[in-house]
Amino acid sequence: MKLLLASPPIHGHILSILGVAEGLASRGHDICVLAGQKYRGRVEAAGARFLPLPAAVDFDDADLDAFLPGRADKRGIAALRHDLIGIFMSVVPAQYRALNQALAECGVTQGAWFFDAALSYDGVFQLTLPALEYPRRELTDRIEFLGPLPASSSGTELPDWWDQVGERPIVHVTQGTIDNLDFERLMAPTIRALADEPVTVVASTGGRDVESLTDLFPEGDCPPT
Repeated sequence: MKLLLASPPIHGHILSILGVAEGLASRGHDICVLAGQKYRGRVEAAGARFLPLPAAVDFDDADLDAFLPGRADKRGIAALRHDLIGIFMSVVPAQYRALNQALAECGVTQGAWFFDAALSYDGVFQLTLPALEYPRRELTDRIEFLGPLPASSSGTELPDWWDQVGERPIVHVTQGTIDNLDFERLMAPTIRALADEPVTVVASTGGRDVESLTDLFPEGDCPPT
């Protein structure tokens, strides 16, 4: 079976896609993944064929300021609005054309309105829950809600302290993959606030180097990494 998977060029979005691609490819299916150039190597390592997004809507999610001029000058709701429009809305026409082109290469003609496109396929797997979608009477049983999928294995070994966690509660803190340039906004204050509590804090840097977080703590006062 030939399948097409598509993802915006964002670390947190493509991880689950790579897991799906790897699993399907290992079962002998012909998998194509439409994604950003940054992730070509990971797509091919998953056993899939890489299809590039158009350069105009492909960006490095670790350097969004380069893709969205003026981003660094905005704060609060204005910053959120700027990012949502630039990352997820203004790119839709070019990404949709790229999707149609990829489908055409698979022999599929796409003629539906954008929000009804899912009804054109033999089957659609939606990586969410029905409760998180607006109710739509016209949805067919060709659309299956799978819920969230775990990311594919990164191959990273567990840290030395993992076996010492025991029964202590684990507190996971992250700023995601977008708003993670300044860890003093959430992650570092959380680590300091819970330093004397009987919990284990696991901090995820959202794709950035761990040192970008640990450098915020004085020598000898840094949590395990």
